[in-house]
Amino acid sequence: DGGYHQKAYVMLVQKAYLYTGSDERSLEFNYRMGRIGHALKNYPEALDYYRKTIRMGKDSPQYFACNAALQMGFIYESLSEFDPAIKAYEECLSIDPETYRASLHQKAKSGKMRISGKSYKR
Repeated sequence: DGGYHQKAYVMLVQKAYLYTGSDERSLEFNYRMGRIGHALKNYPEALDYYRKTIRMGKDSPQYFACNAALQMGFIYESLSEFDPAIKAYEECLSIDPETYRASLHQKAKSGKMRISGKSYKR
């Protein structure tokens, strides 16, 4: 989207009908909508699209579901919602994409470590 989040959002919403179904295009559509919602700080919408991405893509070789779980962890952590953040980081670690696996998993492990250093009730 090149940093043009609002334009990308409008374009994808207008063309959403092209990406319905259960194929890789639909998976990437949900992931991209989550990323754009996240960038626009529309966290409820971003979380919804990330959940859809995980549901559709957790068994896919693509990295979309794994990164969606990681990004959910970042959102929840930024909102000081530590239990959901931990769950999201653990979800990330449970997904095994063909690409970016080591990097995504390391970031999830770091997120869990950051949270464990904060005082919160589990």
